[in-house]
Amino acid sequence: MSPALAILCYHRLVEEDDLETAWPYIERGTAVRMANFRTQLRDIARFADAVSERVALDVLAGRRILSKPAVWLTFDDGYRDALSAVGPETIGTVFVTSCVAERSLPADEWYDVLLAANRT
Repeated sequence: MSPALAILCYHRLVEEDDLETAWPYIERGTAVRMANFRTQLRDIARFADAVSERVALDVLAGRRILSKPAVWLTFDDGYRDALSAVGPETIGTVFVTSCVAERSLPADEWYDVLLAANRT
């Protein structure tokens, strides 16, 4: 039996100094503080390998067997903060929502309204 492959999905990663504009995401559980994300990566590295999308898809299709537990990091909706998480030292896949080329995501529009109401 092949070791486990976990697929972790993130939406937003927020810095501590950005909590005012990130609170709806934090409140709903769709954001992770960047410090917590970095801690998660360190903890994961103790017992698993981070793998690329290609490796994850090969494992899921039965074309590859893992030698140890692995994690595929994914980031939904293409938020800019994912760029700070995915780099040469972090393997991950960012899924960009095509509608953001023309307008904001509906959830972001709701959050903008909530933020404006919270300030008044």
